[in-house]
Amino acid sequence: MTAVSAEAEGDLVRGRSGTYARKERIGAAAGAIGAVARCLRRVGSSGARRLRAIWARRAVRVACPIVAILLALPPAALVRHVYFDRSGLPELEPFIRFQPPETGQILDARGEVVVELAREYRRVVTYDEVPLVVRQAVLAAEDKNFLAHSGVEYGALPRVMLKAAVRSLAEWRKGSGIRLMLPQGGSTITQQLVRVYFLPYLTSRRNDDPVFARGLTVPWVMAAVLGAPAANKLLRKLEEVRLAFWLEEALREQYGTREQAKREIFARYASFIYMGSGRYGFGAASEYYFGKPLASYTPEDAGRAALLAGIGKSPREYAPIAGDP
Repeated sequence: MTAVSAEAEGDLVRGRSGTYARKERIGAAAGAIGAVARCLRRVGSSGARRLRAIWARRAVRVACPIVAILLALPPAALVRHVYFDRSGLPELEPFIRFQPPETGQILDARGEVVVELAREYRRVVTYDEVPLVVRQAVLAAEDKNFLAHSGVEYGALPRVMLKAAVRSLAEWRKGSGIRLMLPQGGSTITQQLVRVYFLPYLTSRRNDDPVFARGLTVPWVMAAVLGAPAANKLLRKLEEVRLAFWLEEALREQYGTREQAKREIFARYASFIYMGSGRYGFGAASEYYFGKPLASYTPEDAGRAALLAGIGKSPREYAPIAGDP
């Protein structure tokens, strides 16, 4: 009986040991599975992050060129319009003939002028009829590089941009909101002539002009962002630059040389520029303000020539009293 009990007890101990061993093996297997699972999760998380990073970089690589293209399209369109687009140009032949309305005159029996009948008093002059001292004064005041550039003075661009930024910032500080304030000045003689001869409809365009409200167009977007007055100025300036390039090119072809084209442009500017009090051109202004024919200017008249050149900038500010010697 004792021997049987001892044997049974041994079997029981061995059974318990086997159970414990199985549990240990199961626990070890479970631990191993858990470790593998955690490792897989880490690998999966790291892989997901890598995939997301790769996708993000790929999205950036795809998005950057698209954004760059979208940002470059408007400037590229403007460059094409200004430098290469020659559609919708005005007639050049009337400009070449250029016979603006002159002052009507009533003569007495001796052939002397008794009355001049005109709302605009003008003297048309050729390049050679403008004395050298006057030409030098005009170029010094308005466009010192007139004989060298092709219609636009790029050297003035940084100054104009700085003035525009300063004026726009000043308006913003006053509480007027974001407004583009384009400064006066910076235009070449060619640009000024283009403005008064070819672009009066743009100069006089109202802020409620339909061009600012018709569909999703470039003028509409510009007016929405900058306001109609600033958009009008900017559109006019772009068209002014485009036609200045065109006019210089066309006159070089017409007259054969750059020098002759410049002479023709200067002569028309000297005849067409508004000088205040209904006077157009340097000849009419000299006779009205100084009582002196333009052809009679000598180097001793450099002071009058400088004043004459300055009147064109702002007749309201610089025009002297009529008849002042």
